Amino acid sequence: ATRALESVGCAVPVVLVEGDDIVSRKPKRVRSRERITVNRQHQQTPCPRKIRIGYISPDFTSKHPLAFLMQHVFRHHDKSQFVVNIYSVSSSSNQEDDGPEVRAIREGSDTFTYLSPSSMTPGEMYQTMLDDELDVLVDLCGYAGTSAMAEIMASRARLLRRPEDGQNNDDHRRRRRRFPMHVSYMGFPGSVGSTKVWDYSVFDPIVIPSDVRDHYDEALVYMPHCYFVNSHRTVMGATTIGDGGIGVIG
Repeated sequence: ATRALESVGCAVPVVLVEGDDIVSRKPKRVRSRERITVNRQHQQTPCPRKIRIGYISPDFTSKHPLAFLMQHVFRHHDKSQFVVNIYSVSSSSNQEDDGPEVRAIREGSDTFTYLSPSSMTPGEMYQTMLDDELDVLVDLCGYAGTSAMAEIMASRARLLRRPEDGQNNDDHRRRRRRFPMHVSYMGFPGSVGSTKVWDYSVFDPIVIPSDVRDHYDEALVYMPHCYFVNSHRTVMGATTIGDGGIGVIG
């Protein structure tokens, strides 16, 4: 997210981003949003410290396609500039999952933390991530996830709604900076309906064409070709068609 990256002096590593200052829930302002094109070839600005990115999902298990699709994404982060923290919202049974997808995700990240809905409240799970001082928190499931996930991501809005003694507008802005930017990616190609929960959603112009843009409250980050990722290292076996139907060879 642009504000999180710029706050630590880094260039923005995306191609097309909507400006922060024009994000609004008012329909008349949604239609006036502008787009900012970022030239990735000229991003040589060094970061004074590493950007801390958290990815949260209940689907980091070998039983879910998200883990298969995302398993090799995390190893491709530039570890000289980014710290990658994985947060798996999982029951105790899933915490024993040692499938190849889970192992790849563990190996590609700096930390892999289980958040258990059976022993922690949504607020406690969110506080665990706040304690890691994240700059960006990426929600990989959105409304396609569990109710606990929705409550976790809404925790920032609840915490910001609580006034602190003697707080003025400047105090509120400083307090807001203590929280990570919220980004939606992969799991839910729709709007949450409130910028208080998500600040950005990552898509492409095919998934979100211009004629449906007004239905999205949050700012959009458009990838240059396709927002969807897959496991590029996985080789599928050859298929054959015989009397018994379609089969797979080796």
